[in-house]
Amino acid sequence: MKRIALLLFAVFSASPLLPEQFSMLPQGLLGSKRTLVSAWFFNDGAGTVAKDSSVGGVSKLTNHGDLLSGPTWVTGHHGYALDFAATNSRVELRNESQFDFITLYSTFTIIVVYKATALLKGIIFSKTGTFNSPAGFYIQSESDATGDIAFVRILSGATQKWVTPVIPLSQAAGGRWRVLIMDYCNQGQADLTTLRASTFKVFLDGKKIVVTGSPSVGDITNNNLATISGWDDGTSASFNGIIEMAGLWRGDGQGPLTEGEARAITARIL
Repeated sequence: MKRIALLLFAVFSASPLLPEQFSMLPQGLLGSKRTLVSAWFFNDGAGTVAKDSSVGGVSKLTNHGDLLSGPTWVTGHHGYALDFAATNSRVELRNESQFDFITLYSTFTIIVVYKATALLKGIIFSKTGTFNSPAGFYIQSESDATGDIAFVRILSGATQKWVTPVIPLSQAAGGRWRVLIMDYCNQGQADLTTLRASTFKVFLDGKKIVVTGSPSVGDITNNNLATISGWDDGTSASFNGIIEMAGLWRGDGQGPLTEGEARAITARIL
């Protein structure tokens, strides 16, 4: 039994790990603070479906995604990846109700492994209304300030957000693989009238990036589309890079990720 335990520790503690290895446990890559919901490693390499690779995750391999508007299969860091250069190209996720736990009162983490050659722009992950219905939330690099990262919430026509400064080309792109971690944690906040800037954290290659904004509280859940890159309005800005992995974790009752944890996660991926 001790030998088996040591073997498991070696498999899940070594650095770097293959995507499939760090998804094998419900916590996997992030440890006990977060529980894996779904992960897409895009190692299918062909076809029009991106399979949910979260072995042992709460989704039970059901949140597969459909490739729409022409994302193309390319070589990734560990295996295959998807290039979202085509207009409105995206992965539309099935069983969107499994993402309804995402509210302004919840705790969740999204990790994206990507490569880009220009300042970031476009939508990275979203959960919105149906065709031409923008209500919901977006994690994106905004069109009015190309190169930043923002958490944008649209509710009843009102837009509120957290946002980073423009991330320099040398940090965000450079044509090499990078790890973007976006951590939302609203635990332990007594006054829920206005959310703190620290509620939403962004880490790029393990380094924390300053975030500003204090949106008022309001619901961000809806019963419609969840997508990786872009959303279903027919003209949305897809992410202007190649994505090798996207993963979603939830952290009910847990605290925020630290910069040290972000560095450790980055080291295990790259």
